[in-house]
Amino acid sequence: MSSALGSIQINGLLGGTAGKIDTDALVSALMAAKSMPKQQLQLQVANQQKITQAYQGLNTTMQAISAAAAKAIDTGSWTATKATSSSSAVVASSTATAADGSTTFTVNALAAAQVSTVKADPVTGNWITDYTAGIDITIGVDASNNPIVHHINLASGSVTDIAQAVNDAGIGVRAAVVNTDTGQVLQLSSAKTGAANGFSIAGLAQPAQQVTAAQDAQVSVGDPAGGGYTISSATNTFTDAMPGVTFTVGAAALNQSVMISVSSDTPKIASMVSGLVDSVNSAKLAIGTYTGKGAVLQGYSDVVGLNQDLSSIFSSATASGKSLSDYGIDLTKDGVVTFDADVFSAAYSADPNGTMQAISDAVATPLKTIADAASAPVTGTISQTITSGNDRVTDLNDQIDAMTDRLNKTEEQLRLKYIAMQTALAKLQSQGDWLTSMFKSMDSSSQKGS
Repeated sequence: MSSALGSIQINGLLGGTAGKIDTDALVSALMAAKSMPKQQLQLQVANQQKITQAYQGLNTTMQAISAAAAKAIDTGSWTATKATSSSSAVVASSTATAADGSTTFTVNALAAAQVSTVKADPVTGNWITDYTAGIDITIGVDASNNPIVHHINLASGSVTDIAQAVNDAGIGVRAAVVNTDTGQVLQLSSAKTGAANGFSIAGLAQPAQQVTAAQDAQVSVGDPAGGGYTISSATNTFTDAMPGVTFTVGAAALNQSVMISVSSDTPKIASMVSGLVDSVNSAKLAIGTYTGKGAVLQGYSDVVGLNQDLSSIFSSATASGKSLSDYGIDLTKDGVVTFDADVFSAAYSADPNGTMQAISDAVATPLKTIADAASAPVTGTISQTITSGNDRVTDLNDQIDAMTDRLNKTEEQLRLKYIAMQTALAKLQSQGDWLTSMFKSMDSSSQKGS
């Protein structure tokens, strides 16, 4: 305002901001600065989690080595056998207990289930004379080798009720009503193949006619009359007819001479050794990935040393002084372990025990020692590093939680402080506006008086 005493400018006395402070922006700016330590802790957590995840990945690969090595150390893994059949109609398999060798037999018979049919009385049309008396089916024997008779009660004399009652009895005989060209037939069949599952039925109006007899499968070796023998089975599968060998005969093999041979399953054994080599390469690849330039574990000497320990095994000779390359295993200049199945198979065929001992002693055992030292629960070096990393993340998160609580309280205090300041400034602004109005009024009166 202007007066004879001079001009006084009240407007803008408070910088034009009184009562108009952007509290949210101001608090956000202050909290951003105060939150920097928390953000640094969060970065540490993220980095530690990446490190721990890398060690967990390495731990998995070392556990795989341990498992593969344990299998190669187990002598039972080296006794794998394979059974082959001279006939496509006979399928054979073998276990580790099977002995090398062969046998020839003739398939004399295939297993069969009994099938019998019954027709209604041609005069009366009845299926049973007195359904209230029920029917008896004889199948199986008891502990004293006496036939077992099963009595079955009937709801009526209808053929469908008879079939239903037989099926509901669950005695190993199945029944079905069949509509044939000459009328309905009650068909009864044993639920399982084999001579022991033959049956007979009594109480029906007409006797049952046997269509197919219950029969065991049978093979013979040589002439039973001249020192040979027969082997029977209730099914077409023969188990342990030869120790550790199972074979199943098909219809095409009937009356045919079949040879089954058992030999060491070298390809399966080679696959086991190949699996061990693969597990090592997987671990070395993981180590290379995690310790490469810019990788999360770059410069971690314990991990680099682990890779060197794995490589050293494949540059050593066996106890007999042979090179592992004699058994198909080699280490390239790039640190990759290679496996030649043909070289291994030749060595194994020439000296099974020597090859098993060499792989077990020179490769599998030291690999398992290294893998277990790294990945064993609690005591393994990698396991301890993972535990330590998880503990550090927990500690950092606890610090972050505590800092978050403090920051929340600080933010609340700042908001209260600046809201109070804004209120005070608004009050000053109001007073300034009133004074400005008064001075304008006084200036106006002075000018009129002049």
